[in-house]
Amino acid sequence: MSDAPLLRGFQGWRNSPFFDKPVWVATLSSGEEIYQDDGAHPNQERSAWIRLSNYCEQEGLNIDVLKARFKSHEVEVGRNADGFYFCKAIMGSMGSPVCTHYYILGVVDNNIVNKTKWIVPEFISEEESTDSLSTCNMDCLIINDRKTN
Repeated sequence: MSDAPLLRGFQGWRNSPFFDKPVWVATLSSGEEIYQDDGAHPNQERSAWIRLSNYCEQEGLNIDVLKARFKSHEVEVGRNADGFYFCKAIMGSMGSPVCTHYYILGVVDNNIVNKTKWIVPEFISEEESTDSLSTCNMDCLIINDRKTN
């Protein structure tokens, strides 16, 4: 099993400092439910998404369902897809103290990534877009290997 720590299960998340933050939630082909915990492990990769990608690759697992969650508000991003996309973004204006934070979440289907830009922490959908898989940052992608499961 991978040595990369991951925040597992609803109770683990509910009792963690990440309960008050927006998170993605991935249900894996093993049945495990993994919650985003960026920066929780000082001697490990900061990005929980990259740690999850490495874990899935090492253990031969897929993401079956990806959701986004803030406290009790949950939205389903997708299920049984070829892969999933996650990226954080921020937008502001010069001279303004106000910035808007986003999660960009997407589903891979036949080399196309269908993305939605969500305002966080509320998870309000703001914009949808479609990109070719080849133009996406690979660190933002977890591709499922359906042949192994």
